[in-house]
Amino acid sequence: MKKLALLLALILALFSFQAVLAEEPVTLTVLVRRNAAVNAPAAENTAWQYVAEQLNLNLEFTEIDSAAWNEKFNVMMAGGDLPDVITKTNITPVEVKKNMDAGVFVNLADYVEYLPNFMAIVEKDPALKDLVYFDDGSIGGFAQQANYATKETTIMPTNVFMIYQPWLDALNLEMPTTTEELYDVLVHFRDDDPNGNGQKDEIPMSLLYGQSGLKLLANFFALPIDSSVNYCDVDDEGNVYFLANTENYKEFLKYFNRLYTEGLLDNETFTQNQQQVLAKGTSEVPLIGTSAASGAALVVGSDRAWDMTTTPIIHSENTEPLWTRRVAGYVYTGIITSGCKNIEKACELLDYFYTEEGGRLAWMGIEGQDWDWNEDGTWDFLLKDGEESATLRARASLQPGGGLAAAFPEAWLMTSNKDEQWFNTFNGQMALSNPEAFVDRYPTVTYDDRTQKELDTIAADITSYVDASMAEFIVGTKDVEAEWDEYCKTLEAMRLKDMLDIMQKGLEG
Repeated sequence: MKKLALLLALILALFSFQAVLAEEPVTLTVLVRRNAAVNAPAAENTAWQYVAEQLNLNLEFTEIDSAAWNEKFNVMMAGGDLPDVITKTNITPVEVKKNMDAGVFVNLADYVEYLPNFMAIVEKDPALKDLVYFDDGSIGGFAQQANYATKETTIMPTNVFMIYQPWLDALNLEMPTTTEELYDVLVHFRDDDPNGNGQKDEIPMSLLYGQSGLKLLANFFALPIDSSVNYCDVDDEGNVYFLANTENYKEFLKYFNRLYTEGLLDNETFTQNQQQVLAKGTSEVPLIGTSAASGAALVVGSDRAWDMTTTPIIHSENTEPLWTRRVAGYVYTGIITSGCKNIEKACELLDYFYTEEGGRLAWMGIEGQDWDWNEDGTWDFLLKDGEESATLRARASLQPGGGLAAAFPEAWLMTSNKDEQWFNTFNGQMALSNPEAFVDRYPTVTYDDRTQKELDTIAADITSYVDASMAEFIVGTKDVEAEWDEYCKTLEAMRLKDMLDIMQKGLEG
């Protein structure tokens, strides 16, 4: 009897020992790209800690600073020292396909049974599906689902053009809808002392993103430059064409040269940084009349943000309204490598962020700890004394800095944070006001290595020349009318036709 009891005890002990072994967390090594300005160290981030606890994981992080990412990442890849997972970055389709074909990155199409949440979102969103899949049916990695401003539409403007409403009211001016109407409003802003301080200190237009902001406003002339590739777009017949040598582009240059010359466009447009624009926008006396950005708080601060109103889609007298929309997602923000010994568990980790709970965690932090619901059904961050929401999100969420592999949480649309409410309210109104005016971004195209190198070489010279010439034409060191033909001839000499031919063949597959 004693022997039987001892045997039973040994069996129970063995099962207990096996249970303990089964409960041991699985270790995954994770490489992340870190922007130190907006992200706490990954090992200290409470969102990563939370998901590790929920999925019984031990996450070991390697971080590369965003400024040094390309160099150090390439060295790591060349050395074959592969992490299990790569995230918080965007890897180009060319690099992903090359590494997947070489057996370095895992083809997720072989593991869709372990990705129920991610695949459900991909199948529901055709635009996202087009980004994720390669032509041969392989899936190179995960994607960040793009954010949007309203449940009624997934259209999301690439920033908006906004105007300081109190100045319109003070001068009894109508909201502009065309470029000429906008010009007239800007003249009144310059000349009629709308801030009421008796000084001529108003800046009728100051753009947060400098020359990039000007490229956005090329939309006024039906030129989707900010969403183009190498200044190229695709017409209705599927033909690739160059935007920066068209008559509309010439009119764009002439218009903003007029604004610059007449003191209607900030004379520091090509030199100032975002902090300098914000300093102007948050000065004691309002100085900025119009701007372009994703949110008003970036230009004029939170206290003055709600006085900035999104304009209708402004267009020239010769063009129809056009505005570019954000991409459906940011692709290849999560990669599993062939160095991973437990691919199923790595799939479970990244797939979690496409659940409702996981999406909120990635974007907002831990419910009840970093944010919570309000009685009216909205939510807000639970900030410590004196803490800004950006500080909380740096330590408690994963989205800041981009490169996130996660779904967009609809709860974000119900935030009570006033900055985000501005974003949702006005961007949503713009998206719903004229949905047919929004155009898609240039599609993602994959080239072979040799073709990509040739394209990159040609495009680098052309885009550099166009950027420099744009600035010179607008500030007046080059004359648009007198030097336009020479500008176009120079583009042709820089192999513009070859670039268009390459991009056309790539588009046609």
